[in-house]
Amino acid sequence: MIQRIFLAALLCCAAIGKLPAQSLEKTLKNLADAVVEISDDKNTYRQQITFEADKPYRLTYRMITVSQKDGKEKEERYEVNLADLDKNLVRRVTSSKMLGVAGKTRNSLNAIKFFEDGIQKNYQDELTIRCKDSENMDVIEKLLREAIPLAEAQWEKSVQIDFKDLPALVKWLSQEIKTVAVGDVRYVQTLSKESRDDLMLLEIKTETKNGSKTEQFRFSLADLMEQRVLYKISGDKVLLTADTRMNKKMIHVRENDAQKNYDNSIAFYCTDPDDAKRIMLVLRKAIPLANESVGKIIKTPGSKSEAFGLLKSNVKAVTTSKREAGQVFDGTCTATMRVTLSEEKKNQQYDYAFDLGDLDEREIELSVKGQELFMEAKTAHKNKYVRVMKDGVLQNYSNEVSIAVPDIETARQLGPQLEYAIKECRQKIAPKDIEWLIPQLINIKDDHPFVTQELARQQAGGNCKLSLRITTSGKKEVVELYEFALKDMDAGKIEINVSGKTVEVEMPTARKEKLVNYYKDAKPSYVDKVVFLATGIPEAKQIVETLKALVERCK
Repeated sequence: MIQRIFLAALLCCAAIGKLPAQSLEKTLKNLADAVVEISDDKNTYRQQITFEADKPYRLTYRMITVSQKDGKEKEERYEVNLADLDKNLVRRVTSSKMLGVAGKTRNSLNAIKFFEDGIQKNYQDELTIRCKDSENMDVIEKLLREAIPLAEAQWEKSVQIDFKDLPALVKWLSQEIKTVAVGDVRYVQTLSKESRDDLMLLEIKTETKNGSKTEQFRFSLADLMEQRVLYKISGDKVLLTADTRMNKKMIHVRENDAQKNYDNSIAFYCTDPDDAKRIMLVLRKAIPLANESVGKIIKTPGSKSEAFGLLKSNVKAVTTSKREAGQVFDGTCTATMRVTLSEEKKNQQYDYAFDLGDLDEREIELSVKGQELFMEAKTAHKNKYVRVMKDGVLQNYSNEVSIAVPDIETARQLGPQLEYAIKECRQKIAPKDIEWLIPQLINIKDDHPFVTQELARQQAGGNCKLSLRITTSGKKEVVELYEFALKDMDAGKIEINVSGKTVEVEMPTARKEKLVNYYKDAKPSYVDKVVFLATGIPEAKQIVETLKALVERCK
Protein backbone atom coordinates (compact mmCIF):
# COMPACT_ATOMS: atom_id res chain seq x y z
CA MET A 1 0.00 0.00 0.00
CA ILE A 2 2.75 2.45 0.95
CA GLN A 3 4.60 1.66 -2.27
CA ARG A 4 1.45 2.35 -4.34
CA ILE A 5 0.90 5.69 -2.60
CA PHE A 6 4.53 6.65 -3.19
CA LEU A 7 4.29 5.71 -6.88
CA ALA A 8 1.10 7.71 -7.30
CA ALA A 9 2.78 10.70 -5.74
CA LEU A 10 5.69 10.45 -8.19
CA LEU A 11 3.33 10.22 -11.16
CA CYS A 12 1.45 13.25 -9.90
CA CYS A 13 4.65 15.27 -9.58
CA ALA A 14 5.72 14.21 -13.06
CA ALA A 15 2.37 15.29 -14.47
CA ILE A 16 2.67 18.67 -12.75
CA GLY A 17 6.18 19.06 -14.20
CA LYS A 18 4.75 18.66 -17.70
CA LEU A 19 2.16 21.40 -17.29
CA PRO A 20 2.84 24.27 -19.72
CA ALA A 21 4.42 27.38 -18.22
CA GLN A 22 2.08 30.32 -17.91
CA SER A 23 2.26 32.56 -21.01
CA LEU A 24 3.54 36.10 -20.91
CA GLU A 25 0.12 37.42 -21.93
CA LYS A 26 -1.62 35.59 -19.08
CA THR A 27 1.00 36.75 -16.55
CA LEU A 28 0.64 40.37 -17.67
CA LYS A 29 -3.16 40.16 -17.56
CA ASN A 30 -2.91 38.97 -13.96
CA LEU A 31 -0.45 41.77 -13.23
CA ALA A 32 -2.82 44.34 -14.77
CA ASP A 33 -5.66 42.99 -12.62
CA ALA A 34 -3.49 43.27 -9.49
CA VAL A 35 -2.76 46.96 -10.09
CA VAL A 36 -5.57 48.89 -8.39
CA GLU A 37 -6.62 52.43 -7.50
CA ILE A 38 -5.11 53.68 -4.23
CA SER A 39 -5.85 56.73 -2.07
CA ASP A 40 -4.07 58.47 0.77
CA ASP A 41 -4.89 61.60 2.74
CA LYS A 42 -3.93 63.92 -0.15
CA ASN A 43 -4.32 62.13 -3.48
CA THR A 44 -5.99 59.34 -5.37
CA TYR A 45 -3.75 57.25 -7.64
CA ARG A 46 -5.43 55.67 -10.65
CA GLN A 47 -3.11 53.03 -12.07
CA GLN A 48 -3.25 51.01 -15.24
CA ILE A 49 -1.02 48.45 -16.97
CA THR A 50 -1.45 47.68 -20.67
CA PHE A 51 0.62 45.80 -23.25
CA GLU A 52 0.71 45.48 -27.01
CA ALA A 53 -1.03 42.41 -28.45
CA ASP A 54 1.68 41.67 -31.03
CA LYS A 55 4.52 42.75 -28.72
CA PRO A 56 3.43 41.78 -25.22
CA TYR A 57 6.93 42.38 -23.87
CA ARG A 58 6.23 46.09 -24.48
CA LEU A 59 4.46 47.22 -21.33
CA THR A 60 2.93 50.62 -20.49
CA TYR A 61 2.37 51.66 -16.89
CA ARG A 62 0.15 54.74 -16.44
CA MET A 63 -0.59 56.52 -13.16
CA ILE A 64 -2.92 59.52 -12.82
CA THR A 65 -2.55 61.43 -9.57
CA VAL A 66 -5.75 63.29 -8.60
CA SER A 67 -5.51 65.93 -5.87
CA GLN A 68 -8.33 65.53 -3.33
CA LYS A 69 -8.06 69.24 -2.54
CA ASP A 70 -8.74 70.78 -5.97
CA GLY A 71 -9.23 67.78 -8.30
CA LYS A 72 -6.19 68.63 -10.44
CA GLU A 73 -4.72 65.71 -12.31
CA LYS A 74 -1.17 64.80 -13.24
CA GLU A 75 -0.40 61.88 -15.53
CA GLU A 76 2.84 59.86 -15.50
CA ARG A 77 3.44 57.20 -18.14
CA TYR A 78 6.24 54.65 -18.40
CA GLU A 79 6.90 52.57 -21.52
CA VAL A 80 9.29 49.68 -21.04
CA ASN A 81 10.46 46.51 -22.71
CA LEU A 82 10.27 44.05 -19.84
CA ALA A 83 13.30 42.27 -21.30
CA ASP A 84 15.35 45.30 -20.21
CA LEU A 85 14.48 44.73 -16.54
CA ASP A 86 16.49 42.52 -14.20
CA LYS A 87 14.26 40.12 -12.30
CA ASN A 88 16.84 40.04 -9.49
CA LEU A 89 16.41 43.79 -9.06
CA VAL A 90 12.64 43.65 -8.52
CA ARG A 91 12.14 44.74 -4.92
CA ARG A 92 9.57 45.93 -2.41
CA VAL A 93 9.52 49.64 -1.57
CA THR A 94 8.12 50.81 1.76
CA SER A 95 7.97 54.18 3.44
CA SER A 96 5.66 56.11 5.77
CA LYS A 97 3.81 57.47 2.73
CA MET A 98 3.58 54.52 0.32
CA LEU A 99 3.97 50.83 -0.43
CA GLY A 100 5.20 49.70 -3.81
CA VAL A 101 7.17 47.31 -6.01
CA ALA A 102 10.05 48.68 -8.08
CA GLY A 103 11.60 47.19 -11.22
CA LYS A 104 15.09 48.28 -12.30
CA THR A 105 16.90 47.88 -15.63
CA ARG A 106 20.04 45.83 -16.14
CA ASN A 107 23.23 47.83 -15.55
CA SER A 108 21.03 50.79 -14.55
CA LEU A 109 20.59 51.69 -18.23
CA ASN A 110 18.09 54.49 -18.79
CA ALA A 111 15.88 52.34 -20.99
CA ILE A 112 12.40 53.26 -19.68
CA LYS A 113 10.59 55.91 -21.71
CA PHE A 114 8.95 58.43 -19.38
CA PHE A 115 6.15 60.94 -20.10
CA GLU A 116 4.67 63.58 -17.84
CA ASP A 117 1.26 64.91 -18.90
CA GLY A 118 1.93 63.56 -22.38
CA ILE A 119 5.29 65.26 -22.76
CA GLN A 120 8.34 63.00 -23.05
CA LYS A 121 10.97 63.53 -20.38
CA ASN A 122 14.35 61.90 -19.88
CA TYR A 123 14.54 58.12 -19.97
CA GLN A 124 14.55 56.39 -16.57
CA ASP A 125 16.20 53.26 -15.16
CA GLU A 126 13.37 52.33 -12.77
CA LEU A 127 9.59 52.29 -12.43
CA THR A 128 7.58 51.87 -9.22
CA ILE A 129 4.05 50.44 -9.00
CA ARG A 130 2.05 51.55 -5.97
CA CYS A 131 0.46 48.79 -3.87
CA LYS A 132 -2.59 48.68 -1.62
CA ASP A 133 -1.16 46.48 1.15
CA SER A 134 1.44 43.78 1.83
CA GLU A 135 -0.62 41.06 0.14
CA ASN A 136 -0.95 43.22 -2.96
CA MET A 137 2.82 43.78 -2.86
CA ASP A 138 3.43 40.02 -2.75
CA VAL A 139 1.26 39.40 -5.81
CA ILE A 140 2.72 42.23 -7.91
CA GLU A 141 6.32 41.34 -6.98
CA LYS A 142 5.77 37.67 -7.91
CA LEU A 143 4.06 38.44 -11.22
CA LEU A 144 6.67 41.01 -12.26
CA ARG A 145 9.50 38.57 -11.54
CA GLU A 146 7.72 35.89 -13.60
CA ALA A 147 7.02 38.22 -16.51
CA ILE A 148 10.61 39.38 -17.09
CA PRO A 149 12.21 36.09 -18.33
CA LEU A 150 9.06 35.32 -20.36
CA ALA A 151 9.34 38.75 -21.99
CA GLU A 152 13.04 38.24 -22.70
CA ALA A 153 12.41 34.92 -24.48
CA GLN A 154 9.57 36.35 -26.55
CA TRP A 155 11.54 39.47 -27.44
CA GLU A 156 14.43 37.39 -28.82
CA LYS A 157 11.97 35.38 -30.94
CA SER A 158 10.54 38.62 -32.35
CA VAL A 159 13.70 39.16 -34.41
CA GLN A 160 12.77 36.64 -37.07
CA ILE A 161 15.88 36.32 -39.21
CA ASP A 162 18.57 33.81 -40.12
CA PHE A 163 21.53 34.96 -38.06
CA LYS A 164 23.94 33.04 -40.33
CA ASP A 165 22.88 34.81 -43.55
CA LEU A 166 24.88 38.03 -44.05
CA PRO A 167 22.79 39.36 -47.01
CA ALA A 168 19.62 38.80 -44.97
CA LEU A 169 21.08 40.62 -41.97
CA VAL A 170 22.19 43.54 -44.14
CA LYS A 171 18.76 43.76 -45.75
CA TRP A 172 17.10 43.74 -42.31
CA LEU A 173 19.40 46.52 -41.07
CA SER A 174 18.70 48.65 -44.15
CA GLN A 175 14.97 48.35 -43.45
CA GLU A 176 15.14 48.99 -39.71
CA ILE A 177 17.51 51.98 -39.73
CA LYS A 178 15.16 54.76 -40.75
CA THR A 179 13.89 58.26 -39.96
CA VAL A 180 13.71 59.18 -36.27
CA ALA A 181 12.28 62.38 -34.77
CA VAL A 182 13.67 63.68 -31.48
CA GLY A 183 11.86 66.81 -30.36
CA ASP A 184 12.06 69.37 -33.14
CA VAL A 185 14.89 67.51 -34.93
CA ARG A 186 14.40 64.86 -37.63
CA TYR A 187 17.13 62.41 -38.52
CA VAL A 188 16.47 61.00 -41.98
CA GLN A 189 18.63 57.88 -41.97
CA THR A 190 19.37 55.51 -44.85
CA LEU A 191 21.63 52.47 -44.69
CA SER A 192 22.44 50.80 -48.00
CA LYS A 193 24.78 48.12 -49.27
CA GLU A 194 27.46 49.09 -51.77
CA SER A 195 29.56 46.78 -53.98
CA ARG A 196 29.86 43.96 -51.40
CA ASP A 197 27.68 42.62 -48.59
CA ASP A 198 30.06 44.03 -45.97
CA LEU A 199 30.44 47.50 -47.53
CA MET A 200 27.89 49.96 -46.23
CA LEU A 201 26.85 53.56 -46.79
CA LEU A 202 25.06 55.28 -43.92
CA GLU A 203 23.51 58.63 -44.83
CA ILE A 204 22.04 60.87 -42.14
CA LYS A 205 20.22 64.06 -43.01
CA THR A 206 19.66 66.16 -39.89
CA GLU A 207 16.73 68.56 -40.27
CA THR A 208 16.16 71.41 -37.82
CA LYS A 209 14.17 74.62 -37.97
CA ASN A 210 17.41 76.42 -38.88
CA GLY A 211 18.27 74.20 -41.84
CA SER A 212 19.77 70.81 -42.52
CA LYS A 213 23.04 68.99 -43.05
CA THR A 214 23.80 65.66 -44.72
CA GLU A 215 26.50 63.28 -43.54
CA GLN A 216 27.71 60.14 -45.29
CA PHE A 217 29.66 57.34 -43.64
CA ARG A 218 31.26 54.60 -45.76
CA PHE A 219 32.57 51.58 -43.88
CA SER A 220 32.93 47.82 -43.85
CA LEU A 221 31.04 45.80 -41.27
CA ALA A 222 34.23 43.74 -40.98
CA ASP A 223 36.06 46.75 -39.52
CA LEU A 224 33.64 47.09 -36.61
CA MET A 225 34.11 45.37 -33.24
CA GLU A 226 31.03 43.45 -32.17
CA GLN A 227 31.69 43.97 -28.44
CA ARG A 228 31.75 47.74 -29.03
CA VAL A 229 28.29 47.90 -30.58
CA LEU A 230 26.29 49.54 -27.80
CA TYR A 231 23.30 51.77 -27.30
CA LYS A 232 22.95 54.59 -24.87
CA ILE A 233 20.19 56.93 -23.84
CA SER A 234 20.84 60.59 -23.22
CA GLY A 235 17.81 62.68 -22.30
CA ASP A 236 15.17 61.72 -24.86
CA LYS A 237 17.67 60.44 -27.44
CA VAL A 238 18.38 56.75 -28.06
CA LEU A 239 21.70 56.41 -29.84
CA LEU A 240 23.36 53.25 -31.15
CA THR A 241 27.13 53.44 -31.62
CA ALA A 242 29.64 51.05 -33.19
CA ASP A 243 33.40 51.45 -32.84
CA THR A 244 36.07 50.10 -35.15
CA ARG A 245 38.60 47.45 -34.16
CA MET A 246 41.45 48.93 -32.11
CA ASN A 247 39.76 52.32 -32.62
CA LYS A 248 41.35 52.61 -36.06
CA LYS A 249 39.94 55.52 -38.07
CA MET A 250 38.58 53.44 -40.95
CA ILE A 251 35.26 55.18 -41.62
CA HIS A 252 35.16 57.55 -44.58
CA VAL A 253 33.17 60.68 -43.75
CA ARG A 254 31.61 63.36 -45.93
CA GLU A 255 29.50 66.29 -44.80
CA ASN A 256 27.47 68.25 -47.35
CA ASP A 257 29.59 66.67 -50.13
CA ALA A 258 32.89 67.76 -48.56
CA GLN A 259 35.30 65.13 -47.32
CA LYS A 260 36.03 65.20 -43.60
CA ASN A 261 38.62 63.39 -41.51
CA TYR A 262 38.30 59.62 -41.21
CA ASP A 263 36.55 58.49 -38.03
CA ASN A 264 36.63 55.45 -35.72
CA SER A 265 32.91 55.11 -34.95
CA ILE A 266 29.46 55.39 -36.44
CA ALA A 267 26.26 56.39 -34.66
CA PHE A 268 22.60 56.51 -35.59
CA TYR A 269 19.35 57.26 -33.85
CA CYS A 270 16.73 54.73 -32.80
CA THR A 271 13.06 55.23 -32.05
CA ASP A 272 13.28 53.65 -28.59
CA PRO A 273 15.46 51.28 -26.51
CA ASP A 274 13.64 48.25 -27.90
CA ASP A 275 14.49 49.35 -31.44
CA ALA A 276 18.12 49.91 -30.40
CA LYS A 277 18.35 46.49 -28.77
CA ARG A 278 17.12 44.67 -31.89
CA ILE A 279 19.47 46.59 -34.20
CA MET A 280 22.35 46.00 -31.80
CA LEU A 281 21.64 42.25 -31.81
CA VAL A 282 21.55 42.01 -35.60
CA LEU A 283 24.59 44.22 -36.10
CA ARG A 284 26.61 42.10 -33.67
CA LYS A 285 25.61 38.97 -35.58
CA ALA A 286 26.56 40.53 -38.95
CA ILE A 287 30.10 41.60 -38.00
CA PRO A 288 31.77 38.14 -37.70
CA LEU A 289 30.05 37.03 -40.92
CA ALA A 290 31.43 40.13 -42.65
CA ASN A 291 34.90 39.22 -41.38
CA GLU A 292 34.64 35.80 -42.99
CA SER A 293 33.39 37.36 -46.22
CA VAL A 294 36.23 39.89 -46.41
CA GLY A 295 38.81 37.20 -45.71
CA LYS A 296 37.77 35.47 -48.92
CA ILE A 297 38.36 38.49 -51.17
CA ILE A 298 41.89 39.34 -49.95
CA LYS A 299 44.33 38.07 -52.55
CA THR A 300 47.55 36.53 -51.22
CA PRO A 301 50.35 36.37 -53.84
CA GLY A 302 51.49 32.97 -55.04
CA SER A 303 55.05 33.98 -55.88
CA LYS A 304 57.57 36.77 -55.41
CA SER A 305 57.09 37.99 -58.98
CA GLU A 306 53.32 38.16 -58.47
CA ALA A 307 53.82 40.06 -55.19
CA PHE A 308 56.09 42.61 -56.88
CA GLY A 309 53.53 43.06 -59.66
CA LEU A 310 50.69 43.62 -57.19
CA LEU A 311 52.77 46.11 -55.19
CA LYS A 312 53.61 47.98 -58.36
CA SER A 313 49.93 48.26 -59.32
CA ASN A 314 48.66 49.19 -55.84
CA VAL A 315 51.33 51.79 -55.07
CA LYS A 316 49.91 54.59 -57.20
CA ALA A 317 48.92 58.26 -57.25
CA VAL A 318 46.63 59.45 -54.45
CA THR A 319 44.72 62.73 -54.46
CA THR A 320 43.13 64.41 -51.44
CA SER A 321 41.70 67.87 -50.90
CA LYS A 322 45.12 68.94 -49.60
CA ARG A 323 47.54 67.58 -52.21
CA GLU A 324 48.37 65.03 -54.86
CA ALA A 325 50.92 62.31 -54.17
CA GLY A 326 52.36 60.60 -57.23
CA GLN A 327 53.90 57.24 -56.29
CA VAL A 328 55.94 54.76 -58.33
CA PHE A 329 57.20 51.48 -56.86
CA ASP A 330 59.94 49.67 -58.74
CA GLY A 331 62.35 46.81 -58.30
CA THR A 332 62.16 43.46 -56.61
CA CYS A 333 63.47 42.68 -53.11
CA THR A 334 65.81 45.64 -53.55
CA ALA A 335 63.13 48.25 -54.09
CA THR A 336 62.80 51.93 -54.83
CA MET A 337 59.81 54.21 -54.45
CA ARG A 338 59.52 57.70 -55.89
CA VAL A 339 56.98 60.03 -54.31
CA THR A 340 56.13 63.36 -55.95
CA LEU A 341 54.10 65.70 -53.73
CA SER A 342 52.20 68.47 -55.51
CA GLU A 343 50.61 71.16 -53.39
CA GLU A 344 49.26 74.61 -54.19
CA LYS A 345 52.54 76.45 -53.67
CA LYS A 346 55.28 73.81 -53.88
CA ASN A 347 56.34 70.51 -55.40
CA GLN A 348 58.72 68.04 -53.78
CA GLN A 349 60.24 64.75 -54.84
CA TYR A 350 61.28 61.99 -52.46
CA ASP A 351 63.19 58.86 -53.46
CA TYR A 352 63.30 55.89 -51.10
CA ALA A 353 65.61 52.89 -51.47
CA PHE A 354 65.23 49.83 -49.25
CA ASP A 355 65.34 46.07 -49.09
CA LEU A 356 61.90 44.55 -48.50
CA GLY A 357 63.60 41.84 -46.42
CA ASP A 358 64.68 44.50 -43.91
CA LEU A 359 61.04 45.31 -43.05
CA ASP A 360 59.10 43.58 -40.27
CA GLU A 361 55.86 41.92 -41.48
CA ARG A 362 54.48 42.24 -37.92
CA GLU A 363 54.89 46.00 -38.06
CA ILE A 364 52.61 46.77 -41.01
CA GLU A 365 49.66 48.95 -40.07
CA LEU A 366 47.22 51.47 -41.42
CA SER A 367 47.94 55.02 -40.33
CA VAL A 368 45.28 57.71 -40.70
CA LYS A 369 46.20 61.39 -40.70
CA GLY A 370 43.06 63.46 -41.13
CA GLN A 371 41.83 62.76 -44.66
CA GLU A 372 44.95 60.81 -45.69
CA LEU A 373 45.58 57.06 -45.39
CA PHE A 374 48.99 55.41 -45.28
CA MET A 375 50.23 51.85 -45.07
CA GLU A 376 53.29 52.04 -42.88
CA ALA A 377 55.87 49.28 -42.62
CA LYS A 378 58.64 49.57 -40.05
CA THR A 379 62.04 47.91 -40.30
CA ALA A 380 62.96 44.96 -38.10
CA HIS A 381 64.35 46.17 -34.75
CA LYS A 382 63.64 49.71 -36.00
CA ASN A 383 66.94 49.74 -37.87
CA LYS A 384 67.37 52.89 -39.95
CA TYR A 385 67.88 51.03 -43.22
CA VAL A 386 65.68 53.14 -45.55
CA ARG A 387 67.66 55.60 -47.67
CA VAL A 388 65.82 58.90 -48.25
CA MET A 389 66.54 61.52 -50.90
CA LYS A 390 64.65 64.81 -51.08
CA ASP A 391 64.90 66.68 -54.37
CA GLY A 392 68.12 64.80 -55.07
CA VAL A 393 69.74 65.54 -51.70
CA LEU A 394 70.47 62.78 -49.18
CA GLN A 395 68.42 63.03 -45.98
CA ASN A 396 68.67 61.15 -42.70
CA TYR A 397 68.06 57.43 -43.01
CA SER A 398 64.63 56.24 -41.82
CA ASN A 399 63.24 53.15 -40.10
CA GLU A 400 59.94 52.97 -41.99
CA VAL A 401 58.33 53.05 -45.42
CA SER A 402 55.08 54.99 -45.72
CA ILE A 403 52.80 54.35 -48.72
CA ALA A 404 49.80 56.61 -49.37
CA VAL A 405 46.63 54.68 -50.27
CA PRO A 406 43.44 56.08 -51.84
CA ASP A 407 40.99 54.10 -49.70
CA ILE A 408 40.55 51.42 -47.05
CA GLU A 409 40.00 48.67 -49.62
CA THR A 410 43.39 49.28 -51.28
CA ALA A 411 44.99 49.20 -47.84
CA ARG A 412 43.21 45.92 -47.09
CA GLN A 413 44.83 44.31 -50.15
CA LEU A 414 48.22 46.00 -49.82
CA GLY A 415 48.90 44.71 -46.30
CA PRO A 416 49.02 40.97 -47.16
CA GLN A 417 50.98 41.72 -50.35
CA LEU A 418 53.67 43.55 -48.38
CA GLU A 419 53.70 40.82 -45.76
CA TYR A 420 54.25 38.12 -48.37
CA ALA A 421 57.02 40.04 -50.14
CA ILE A 422 58.84 40.81 -46.89
CA LYS A 423 58.95 37.15 -45.85
CA GLU A 424 60.06 35.99 -49.30
CA CYS A 425 62.81 38.61 -49.56
CA ARG A 426 64.71 37.52 -46.48
CA GLN A 427 67.95 36.00 -47.73
CA LYS A 428 71.38 35.21 -46.43
CA ILE A 429 74.24 37.33 -47.78
CA ALA A 430 77.28 35.38 -48.94
CA PRO A 431 80.59 36.88 -47.71
CA LYS A 432 83.22 38.22 -50.07
CA ASP A 433 86.97 38.15 -49.60
CA ILE A 434 89.51 40.79 -48.62
CA GLU A 435 90.23 41.57 -52.28
CA TRP A 436 86.63 42.78 -52.55
CA LEU A 437 86.74 44.61 -49.21
CA ILE A 438 89.83 46.76 -49.88
CA PRO A 439 88.43 48.69 -52.91
CA GLN A 440 84.92 48.74 -51.38
CA LEU A 441 86.14 50.86 -48.47
CA ILE A 442 87.81 53.27 -50.88
CA ASN A 443 84.60 53.79 -52.87
CA ILE A 444 82.87 56.10 -50.41
CA LYS A 445 83.70 59.38 -52.13
CA ASP A 446 80.17 59.93 -53.49
CA ASP A 447 78.64 60.10 -50.03
CA HIS A 448 81.72 61.26 -48.12
CA PRO A 449 83.75 63.47 -50.49
CA PHE A 450 86.09 64.65 -47.72
CA VAL A 451 86.93 61.19 -46.37
CA THR A 452 89.39 58.59 -47.63
CA GLN A 453 89.59 55.02 -46.26
CA GLU A 454 92.51 52.72 -46.97
CA LEU A 455 92.57 49.11 -45.74
CA ALA A 456 95.89 47.32 -45.99
CA ARG A 457 97.65 44.21 -44.77
CA GLN A 458 100.26 44.81 -42.07
CA GLN A 459 102.38 41.98 -43.45
CA ALA A 460 102.78 40.96 -47.06
CA GLY A 461 100.37 38.18 -47.98
CA GLY A 462 98.75 38.11 -44.53
CA ASN A 463 94.99 38.57 -44.13
CA CYS A 464 94.76 38.44 -40.33
CA LYS A 465 96.64 41.57 -39.35
CA LEU A 466 95.25 44.71 -40.96
CA SER A 467 95.48 48.47 -40.79
CA LEU A 468 92.83 51.04 -41.62
CA ARG A 469 93.82 54.63 -42.41
CA ILE A 470 91.03 57.26 -42.47
CA THR A 471 91.88 60.76 -43.73
CA THR A 472 89.32 63.51 -43.23
CA SER A 473 90.01 66.75 -45.10
CA GLY A 474 88.45 70.15 -44.48
CA LYS A 475 89.67 73.24 -42.68
CA LYS A 476 92.10 70.90 -40.98
CA GLU A 477 93.16 67.47 -42.11
CA VAL A 478 92.74 64.66 -39.56
CA VAL A 479 94.41 61.28 -39.99
CA GLU A 480 93.28 58.22 -37.99
CA LEU A 481 95.05 54.88 -38.08
CA TYR A 482 93.77 51.54 -36.70
CA GLU A 483 96.12 48.55 -36.41
CA PHE A 484 94.46 45.30 -35.37
CA ALA A 485 94.52 41.53 -35.49
CA LEU A 486 91.31 39.91 -36.71
CA LYS A 487 91.69 37.09 -34.16
CA ASP A 488 91.05 39.69 -31.40
CA MET A 489 87.72 40.78 -32.85
CA ASP A 490 84.21 39.53 -31.94
CA ALA A 491 82.55 38.26 -35.15
CA GLY A 492 79.13 37.98 -33.47
CA LYS A 493 79.09 41.65 -32.50
CA ILE A 494 79.96 43.19 -35.88
CA GLU A 495 77.01 45.40 -36.78
CA ILE A 496 75.72 48.34 -38.79
CA ASN A 497 75.29 51.68 -37.07
CA VAL A 498 73.30 54.45 -38.80
CA SER A 499 73.46 58.01 -37.52
CA GLY A 500 71.69 60.67 -39.57
CA LYS A 501 73.09 60.38 -43.09
CA THR A 502 76.09 58.27 -42.12
CA VAL A 503 76.27 54.47 -42.39
CA GLU A 504 79.04 52.78 -40.43
CA VAL A 505 80.12 49.24 -39.65
CA GLU A 506 81.43 48.70 -36.14
CA MET A 507 83.75 45.78 -35.39
CA PRO A 508 84.40 45.46 -31.62
CA THR A 509 87.05 43.40 -29.90
CA ALA A 510 86.16 40.28 -27.92
CA ARG A 511 85.02 41.22 -24.42
CA LYS A 512 85.57 44.88 -25.42
CA GLU A 513 89.24 44.72 -24.53
CA LYS A 514 91.25 47.68 -25.80
CA LEU A 515 93.49 45.67 -28.13
CA VAL A 516 93.41 47.96 -31.19
CA ASN A 517 96.33 50.34 -31.72
CA TYR A 518 94.81 53.71 -32.56
CA TYR A 519 96.65 56.80 -33.76
CA LYS A 520 95.02 60.18 -34.23
CA ASP A 521 97.39 62.54 -36.00
CA ALA A 522 100.19 60.16 -34.96
CA LYS A 523 99.24 60.34 -31.25
CA PRO A 524 98.97 56.71 -29.98
CA SER A 525 96.30 55.10 -27.78
CA TYR A 526 94.26 51.87 -27.50
CA VAL A 527 90.58 51.39 -28.38
CA ASP A 528 88.10 48.49 -28.33
CA LYS A 529 86.65 48.72 -31.86
CA VAL A 530 87.29 49.59 -35.49
CA VAL A 531 84.77 51.73 -37.42
CA PHE A 532 84.35 51.53 -41.21
CA LEU A 533 82.33 53.96 -43.33
CA ALA A 534 79.97 52.47 -45.95
CA THR A 535 78.29 54.01 -48.99
CA GLY A 536 74.88 52.61 -48.11
CA ILE A 537 72.93 49.84 -46.37
CA PRO A 538 73.42 47.09 -49.02
CA GLU A 539 77.18 47.71 -49.02
CA ALA A 540 77.28 47.83 -45.22
CA LYS A 541 75.47 44.46 -44.94
CA GLN A 542 78.00 42.92 -47.36
CA ILE A 543 80.91 44.39 -45.37
CA VAL A 544 79.49 42.93 -42.14
CA GLU A 545 79.24 39.39 -43.56
CA THR A 546 82.72 39.65 -45.14
CA LEU A 547 84.33 40.83 -41.88
CA LYS A 548 82.58 38.07 -39.91
CA ALA A 549 83.99 35.44 -42.30
CA LEU A 550 87.50 36.96 -42.17
CA VAL A 551 87.49 37.03 -38.36
CA GLU A 552 86.37 33.37 -38.15
CA ARG A 553 89.16 32.30 -40.52
CA CYS A 554 91.76 34.02 -38.38
CA LYS A 555 90.76 32.43 -35.05
